Order: sequence, then structure tokens, then C-alpha cells
Amino acid sequence: MTSIHHEASRPTQALAEFVADTRFEDLPVAVVAQAKRCILDCLGVALRGGHEPLAKAQAALLERAAPRGPATVWASARRTGILEAALANGCLSHALDFDDTYQPVPIHPSGPLVPALFALAETVPCTGKDVLAAFAAGCEASIRIGLALGRSHIEKGWHGTGTFGTFGAAAGAGKLLGLDAGRLAQAFGIASVQAAGLIRAAVGTMCKPLHAGKAAMNGLLAACLARDGFTGPTEILTDKQCFGELFGGETLVPGRAVEGLGPRYEMLNISFKPYACCSQTHATADAVQALREAHGLKPEDVEAITLTVNPVAANVAGIPRPAGSLQGKFSLAYVAALALAGEPLGIAGFESSRVVRPDLQALCSRVALEVKPGMGDVETHATIFTRDGRTLTHYVPEARGNPGHPLSDDEIRAKFLALAQPVLGSRRALRLMRGVLSFEAVEDAGAVARLAGLPAGGKAGLPRGSAH
Repeated sequence: MTSIHHEASRPTQALAEFVADTRFEDLPVAVVAQAKRCILDCLGVALRGGHEPLAKAQAALLERAAPRGPATVWASARRTGILEAALANGCLSHALDFDDTYQPVPIHPSGPLVPALFALAETVPCTGKDVLAAFAAGCEASIRIGLALGRSHIEKGWHGTGTFGTFGAAAGAGKLLGLDAGRLAQAFGIASVQAAGLIRAAVGTMCKPLHAGKAAMNGLLAACLARDGFTGPTEILTDKQCFGELFGGETLVPGRAVEGLGPRYEMLNISFKPYACCSQTHATADAVQALREAHGLKPEDVEAITLTVNPVAANVAGIPRPAGSLQGKFSLAYVAALALAGEPLGIAGFESSRVVRPDLQALCSRVALEVKPGMGDVETHATIFTRDGRTLTHYVPEARGNPGHPLSDDEIRAKFLALAQPVLGSRRALRLMRGVLSFEAVEDAGAVARLAGLPAGGKAGLPRGSAH
């Protein structure tokens, strides 16, 4: 595919043309491999998310509002409409806050996109190559709209997964539907009037994963409406009183959406989480673990901990004494307490019964945050003051799982299986993993999508003690 050369005055049209022109055959090998990693990671996290409390609320709603349809609700035997499936599966994908992240914006790009694509794949004839191309195009679109708006969008309190993720789902679904550039631009406009999500207000509640579900649903809706002639604003980043101006601010630079578009894929900089909590806490986990292991520390040895973090981390993950699972994932203090105590940082570490444990709550009270403007999202400086008078420090420039310190393919596959096998069973989980990893050879993408659900009448659950 040739590089896109458009003036910054028409970035939405340039993005639409990029999506329309994207072909699997033109994708770099590294992009195809990354798309598979993202899809696999999203599915694993969502499948285990199907056993979180929000899934029960969703199931009750679907039973009343959309009891039948062609699309699979993951981790269940339920089938519903494509919009409802995108909503439900998008929520599941972010229920654990264990999904992938593009940190510079930041956004969880796969959570809204994969559910939209898989719901559509069950109703529109398409191959695995088609899905991979749609994923690459949609992922890139969401990230680049985020880059255009810049950090002020997040600093004001918007949640990029809900806002930018809506455009990714619209672009990916539009690509899978075969929309031309003109209708894709309309889909972006329709998406723009639906994009929403409040980050700080939603932290610690089920509304944060709802952002991913609504982005999946609204993006898919935008693409379907555009296909049938529905219209919307077509230059969302530069027109007055449109998405860019209203949701951006002093950091809005529309031209950033198209810088290097075509030759350069920002999705290659997506991070994969080793810990089941907010990405802003991961460097803290690495730093405190390193100090504990290097000095043989026990909780009773520690007088106080100071964490030097960036303003976004302090705002999003600054809950000092979390009251349950969802709050624990957004508490730098609790993550530091887990790491110091040598407790698991996977799903088991954030069960509500563990979060409220008195010894861990006591450790939380010893943690203080020092906010340093200009510090990066994936770095932390931890200082531990011991009861015997020592001052121990450790600096993490880039948390594990990020591009400079990545998880291996084997680690990503192991994460998927640990999450998916207790839900689907070993055989079905392995079939799903193999389907994704060999997607370019799959003629019926819908058949792979259906593997994320259970057969009619099938039941699967998590045995006692199976949390990871």
C-alpha cells in the first residue's frame, strides 16, 4: 500500500482512505503478528471476564432485551444480536483491566475492536485475512485519533478506550463491511457523536468496562448505519465544534493523525499486561518487587514507601485504601502492598476478599505518592524506608510488558490459556488459540469467533481456586 499524503486540514478523509485501502497482502509481517497477539490476548482476558459480577448483570439484561440473535456472547452459550454481542463482549474484554494498552495516548485498543469484528464475522462472510486487515486498520485509526487529540484529552478526565475506541470499532467494522472511503468518513462522523467515557469518575466501578462495550457497540452501529446511507459530520478533527475541538484542547494537533500513516504502524507499540490492574501501576509493581527480592524485605521491615509517579497515574490510580476488587486495580498503594508482601499480581491478587485483608490495608496506609509532572506513564521511582533506618530506592524506566521490555509470544499464549482453559475447557481453548494464530489460513472467520462461546446447553465454570 502506498503512503498517505494528505494535508492536515483533511485528516479524517486521509484516515478513511487508509482504512479503505488497507489489504492483508500489504501488511508487514510484524503487523500481522501483532494483530494476532492483540486478538488472542483480548479473547483470553474477556473469557475470564465472563465470570466477573458484571457478566451476570449483562446476562439478565440480554435475557429481557435481546434474547435471540446470530452472534456469540463469549464465555456463555448465549447468542444475541450483533450490537448486543459487541456491547457484552466489549464489557467483558475490559472487566479485569488486564487487556492490552497503547500507552502514549493511553487507550485499550483491542477491547472495543475485537468484539465488534467478531460479532460482525458471524453474520458477514469473511476470512481470517479479512479480520486481520480490519483489525490493523481499525486499531491504527483509534490510536491515531488519540494522538491527534493529545494528552489534554486524558488529563481533562476522558477515557480514551470509550472515546477513541469508538472510532477503532467503526473503522474495523466498516472495513469488514467493505465500505469505501466516503462511507468510512461518514462512519467516523457517526462514531464521533457517540464517543464518550469518563475515566476518573468510572474508576473502581463497572462503568469503566462499560466504556469498552459501548465503544464496540457504537462503532459497529456507526459502520452499519454508514453502509446504509446514514450521514454524519465528515471532518471530525478540524471542523469547528466537532469532536477534535470539543474533546481536545491545547494539545489538539490534527496532523498527528496522519504522520507516517501507511508506512508506520503505531499498533506495534501496544503493550501487553503481565498484571491484572491499571497499566499506570505496573512500574510500581516491578520496582517494589525488585526491592523486596534484592533486600529480602518483609512487610514488617518497612516503615514507609514513597512512589514517584506522573500526574495521570496519581489521578487514575491514586485510591489510597481500596474497598474491593475494582478499586484495588486502581490503587498504587495496594499494588505496592501486594508486591511487598509477595502476593500474586494476577486475578487472584485483586479478589475483593484479598483487597480488604487487614494486613494489606495496613501496608496501603504506609504508601505515599509524590507526583512529578513530565514523568512517563511506564516509569516509577520507588523509595522504601525500613524500620532499621535504611533508605532503599529502585527506578523502573519502563514497566514489564511495554515495547522496550515486552512479554514473549510464549508468555502471551500462556496467559491466554491460563485465562481461557478454565472457562472453555482445554480442547476448545486450544482450538480457539490455534484458530487465531493461523488466522490467515482460515476461510470462515465466523467459525473461529464462535469458539469463544460455549455449545448450546454447554456449561463451563471456574473450579474453586482457579483464579490466576
